[in-house]
Amino acid sequence: MRKIIAGMFITLDGVVEAPEKWNPPYYDDELNQAVMPRIASAGAHLYGRRSYELFRGVFTGPAGGDITVGASGTLVRFLLRERLLDELQLLVHPVVAGSGTRLFEGYGGSLPLTLAHSRAHGNGVVALHYTPAA
Repeated sequence: MRKIIAGMFITLDGVVEAPEKWNPPYYDDELNQAVMPRIASAGAHLYGRRSYELFRGVFTGPAGGDITVGASGTLVRFLLRERLLDELQLLVHPVVAGSGTRLFEGYGGSLPLTLAHSRAHGNGVVALHYTPAA
């Protein structure tokens, strides 16, 4: 069965908005090697309306692969709230944005998660992969 997996760049203070402002100093070859295979192997990509406009026509993957969700905090919050997300992959950047839309802003409620995998990259970014708690 295919999984729905969300991948988000996020700051230490939870901001997911405008990663082009804070992500570039950390997006090195190591991070690219962590991100691109997941995107390339996905069978489908789900984006919110604005993110779709940025990414449409960029990626294609094998039929039957997992469904990835990226670059849309609104869509990820919806999928989490409706308990439709199978995995949440966060790439936590060692920077405080100070302002911007936060991933769980206005979420309302609790969401227990289980840490499935973690990895510290040499540039200070930490990959945290969560699944819904049983």
